[in-house]
Amino acid sequence: EVLNLPFAYAKQRHTQVVVVFDEFQEIAQFDLENKFRSIIQTHGREVGYLFSGSKKSILGHMFHDASKAFYKSVKHVHIEEISLEDWVDFIQTKFDSTGKVIELHHIEEAFRLTQGFPYYMQQLMFEVWNGTENEVDDALVQKAVQHMVEREYDLYSLVWSSLTPNQKKTVKYILQHDGKSLYSIENLQEAGLAATTLKSTLDALVKKDVCDRTRDQYILVDPIMGYWVQTYMR
Repeated sequence: EVLNLPFAYAKQRHTQVVVVFDEFQEIAQFDLENKFRSIIQTHGREVGYLFSGSKKSILGHMFHDASKAFYKSVKHVHIEEISLEDWVDFIQTKFDSTGKVIELHHIEEAFRLTQGFPYYMQQLMFEVWNGTENEVDDALVQKAVQHMVEREYDLYSLVWSSLTPNQKKTVKYILQHDGKSLYSIENLQEAGLAATTLKSTLDALVKKDVCDRTRDQYILVDPIMGYWVQTYMR
């Protein structure tokens, strides 16, 4: 009945409706995919659906696996990252509006630490803004990062303890090489890794949503965890 409400509204008002589901991958744990698909596919042009979520591997499985209800049922849209230039304009405007000053190099450092992920970028910048009286300095940025790490320390420890020795080694390997050229013979030999072992380990880390692949680079899904690993798991 709930799923049919947008369709009923559209018919009654003679209009079209778009329904957005955020964190859509969560329905997988309730075994609702088949029923969900069977209902919304009857809504025709009256109701459009947009599915988004943070667990890329689960979403990919839901929409790319031929055995799943949503297989080939959608058009995929790649959302580009927010550029550093746009972040600079947004952040400096917000700081200026409250009588505070942040220099370009501090925003660049935050962008590097968070890899531009909106959730972490905004969280870090709030911590920096909150700790600033007049002007941001280097120590404030580092203090803000440390605060974020301390807040998530137990979670990162739990994730880390769930990884196999090879997976832990691969996470460090990703961080060491910024996720690039991981299969180069020189890098593999230096790390003492075999290409076949690395592939299976990377696949496992992607499946666990610990890391992800973007174009020619592997990255940690949680960039602040990367800082935690480099700081505490040397």
